[in-house]
Amino acid sequence: MCNTFNIVKMAKRILVIANSYLSSTSSGLLTREGYKVDMINSTEANLKRIDNRDYDIIILQAGRETNEWQLCEQIRRFSNIPLIVISSHTSVDISAKAIDAGADYFLKRPFGPMELSARIRSLLQRPSFKSSEPAIA
Repeated sequence: MCNTFNIVKMAKRILVIANSYLSSTSSGLLTREGYKVDMINSTEANLKRIDNRDYDIIILQAGRETNEWQLCEQIRRFSNIPLIVISSHTSVDISAKAIDAGADYFLKRPFGPMELSARIRSLLQRPSFKSSEPAIA
C-alpha cells in the first residue's frame, strides 16, 4: 500500500551542518524517515555555498564551543530556509539568541527522535519560506 505522505516526504532535502561527531545520529534518523540528507561542516566557505533552491530545511547541530546565534546570523545573511538548531547548551539565553538570530526551532539535547521529526514536519507544512532574498540584509 502506497502512503502519499511518505512519497511527498521522500522528495524533501535536508542540509545538516554539524561537527562530524554529532552528525551521525540525526542523519541516520532523517534518512530512515525518507529524507535526502546532505552534510557539511560549518566553515564560512561551506555556508556561503548553500543555495535556497537546494534544501527544504537546514539543521544546525552545534557543538559545545559553537556560538549558535552567530552561525544562525551567517546563514540568514544568504538564506531563508527553515532552520532548526540542535545544541547541548541548556541556557535559555543561548536558545533565545539563536531564535532571535533566525532559528525557527531550538532543540536542547537530549531530545527524542519523534520531537525532531515533528518539528521538521511542522516546518514543511508552512508556506514556503524560499525566495531569492536573504532574511538579513
